[in-house]
Amino acid sequence: MSGLRDLTLKPKYGLGDDFLNDVYVPLLGRAIRYTRAVGYFSSSGLASVGSGLESFIRNNGSMRLMASPVGWSPQDVEALSGRREIPRELAARLARSLITKSDIERDHLSVLAWLMREGRLETRIIIGPKGQLFHQKVGMFWDSRDDAVGIEGSNNETLAGWDSNIESLSVRRSWLDQEAWFPATIAELDRLWQGGPHSRSYSLPEAVRQELLKYVQHRPHPIPKPVGKPLQLYSHQQEGCDRLLAAWPESRLLADEVGLGKTITASAAMQALQAEGKCQRVLILAPANVCIQWQEELAEKFSLKVPRLVKNHLHNVDGSEHAAVNPLNETMLIASWHLMRQPTWRSRLLQGPDWDLVIVDEAHHARRRSPGSDLKSGIRRPNQFLELLEGVLSKVADTLWLLTATPVQLHLVELFDLLNVIKPDSEPQSSPLGSWFKFERFYTALAVPEGDRSWATLGMGVGETVPVQLDPHKYSELKPFLRRQLTRFGRPGRDAVQDADTLVKHELREELLESIRQRSPGSRLMLRRTRRDADMQGAFAIRRPSKEAIEFASAEERSLYQELDAFLAGLWAMRHGRDKGFGFLLSMYRRRLTSSWQAIERTIQRALAATGLPDDEMELLESGLDASMSDEIGSSDNEEGFSTEEMEVLRRFAARIGGTIRGGGDPKISSLVQDLHTCRLQGRSMLVFTQFIDTLEYIRDTLQSTYGSQVGTYSGQGARLFKDGTWTSVSKEQLTLALSNGEISILLCTDAASEGLNLQTASTLVNYDLPWNPMRVEQRIGRIDRINQAARTLSIRNYVMLDTVEEQVYDALRERIRVFEGSVGELQPILGEVENLVAESTVSNLARNLESHIAAKGNKGKPIAAALCY
Repeated sequence: MSGLRDLTLKPKYGLGDDFLNDVYVPLLGRAIRYTRAVGYFSSSGLASVGSGLESFIRNNGSMRLMASPVGWSPQDVEALSGRREIPRELAARLARSLITKSDIERDHLSVLAWLMREGRLETRIIIGPKGQLFHQKVGMFWDSRDDAVGIEGSNNETLAGWDSNIESLSVRRSWLDQEAWFPATIAELDRLWQGGPHSRSYSLPEAVRQELLKYVQHRPHPIPKPVGKPLQLYSHQQEGCDRLLAAWPESRLLADEVGLGKTITASAAMQALQAEGKCQRVLILAPANVCIQWQEELAEKFSLKVPRLVKNHLHNVDGSEHAAVNPLNETMLIASWHLMRQPTWRSRLLQGPDWDLVIVDEAHHARRRSPGSDLKSGIRRPNQFLELLEGVLSKVADTLWLLTATPVQLHLVELFDLLNVIKPDSEPQSSPLGSWFKFERFYTALAVPEGDRSWATLGMGVGETVPVQLDPHKYSELKPFLRRQLTRFGRPGRDAVQDADTLVKHELREELLESIRQRSPGSRLMLRRTRRDADMQGAFAIRRPSKEAIEFASAEERSLYQELDAFLAGLWAMRHGRDKGFGFLLSMYRRRLTSSWQAIERTIQRALAATGLPDDEMELLESGLDASMSDEIGSSDNEEGFSTEEMEVLRRFAARIGGTIRGGGDPKISSLVQDLHTCRLQGRSMLVFTQFIDTLEYIRDTLQSTYGSQVGTYSGQGARLFKDGTWTSVSKEQLTLALSNGEISILLCTDAASEGLNLQTASTLVNYDLPWNPMRVEQRIGRIDRINQAARTLSIRNYVMLDTVEEQVYDALRERIRVFEGSVGELQPILGEVENLVAESTVSNLARNLESHIAAKGNKGKPIAAALCY
């Protein structure tokens, strides 16, 4: 069972915070004991936390409540003077107050009654020593590990107290802070319960108890119906939800920018469909490290208890698990697409019952192994995940929702492939999705300068789609024949060239291009909203990216780099095209060379020992996260490896690198230490990303002597904190909590952390080295750049070794960022000054900028990047 330590809690909650869903529901859902002293208590307050109470009941939780009665007058309180029990007339009034005709209220009371009957709810009425009503508001939660969380503030145990009132709340954790507070508070609660000189304590009258017990329903675990307000969606999330519902049962690609809440949008739409009876069987596929996050968010935000498949066991949100006999028969199921892409599970999916809806998270990992080479050779090589989408899920799912903030990773054909997975059966034969040739030709025609544009191609591409509806306010004065030409451009029987010429002459070219974009497959099948669309003033921080140019510490280091890089480049030239797997490893050597001397030294040592890359890096690369230089990892059956002469050269290089490391003076580490010092002076926490576990361990060991337990790590090996003199594995929830409460202020990560972690309590990010895929950089930044990031500005520092392959990586990222912006929509700044070209660009002038840039490179035929609609 998940414990209290697994929760991410803030020390203080106030105006704008969601007490109910962020504090009370998660705490109650993980607790086995709950003691609460409040001013007022009502059954609606307890019932409003239905999802948390369900888990509490199933955890065999017990409650102890102390409160003043609602609605008692000073005269009523005076009537208690000198009495040890509540007078009969007051008891009768309390009993009558429980009588209700409301089904919802009866359901709420049945929960209290059931807990009382089972001996798991004790209640005391507390009055002050002079007859005043009790106003102290303290709560204590304990879990099965005997960890405790204390809450203290002005919330009453009523629906309004948790949901509507503007209150404040302090949170304390027994394992972190205020250790003296806990025994003192427990002793105080015990004194209140027993009564004494400072308070009077009364048992619940028997008449009230008997009236309450009438509501006991004959079911083992009564679950209350939530009466609190439903989860409030942001406007852009509601718009996305509405568009998914309007498109049902057609499939869609949800590509909102990182941090806008695609999970919430999709979950809200799914729940709305279930409420209408349109959708019952739902399969949710996500990366393995994100599945538990899906499970917890569905439980805590939507009161949906969805089992999670791990190997051959079903794990429930309350922590219980059991063997999965036939998990694909579950009505709702969460599983990793890493598991489902395996041949055995693909076969079971095809043989099992169909699904009304399949939601696929982080769908950009479904891609070709080498898009550019595939298109050149005409041989298509999808990875296992794309095969799962195309060959299995498209057959067993009535509707597919693909979720990704970055549908274009390395090549525009990746977007083409994803759109083809979800295109409806009614997609016109003339659609650009009919073939890559049509797709390329259509978007080329949309992007090229005016004189070269083929209106006939554009008309054919959208001619069979539904005409756009013009805004009557904007086009009310437009002549009828121009409206017809604008809305029906390309329709069968119309001359697209003639209509376009007429519209251009009437200065309606931009309006025509916009209508074509709206009718193109990207706009029809893909939903993408950016922060600008979200219109959430103050909810996001401003990115401040910068390029941090770093020079070698000495001429000797520069010479060593140049010699080793030239050696590796020479091997690449000799082997390229003959041994692809070996060529890929050589490219990795070059990239490790500028990451850190330690990384390349360990890599060479592995080569000399005939071992490969660390397992976690191979897993990332094989998943398609960052295989931009690879045709196919390990694809060659006749991999030659290093010759004897080459091994001897590597051995000499390893000796020279060892001398360089011992000489000290690492300029990257020096820059990092300086940035850390500045960051800590500003009260900021920092994330440091590297592609390589060797570099992470080197940074960790270097910082350890100065920063001690302030350093945490997250890699393919999981989350780790430095405790009691050793590195200890912890859950990612515990790691997130450690960062949020200040237990650590520096988190070192490989790209294993670039998905599934929300780390917005940090506000500085260092890219110690840069992957060749800009969307990987965007995913990194997305860990801290999320809704309600506390800092107003985010510092993104990109380290680049001058005159090395890192500068080439930086330039390659510039090109790929421009391709993404033209194809999918704007990105928040990633690299810094290199994005000035597109910072103020519209889609149309971005096309011209790209066109001139590509022409200058001598590479015609790729202007389609700028034309793809958003």
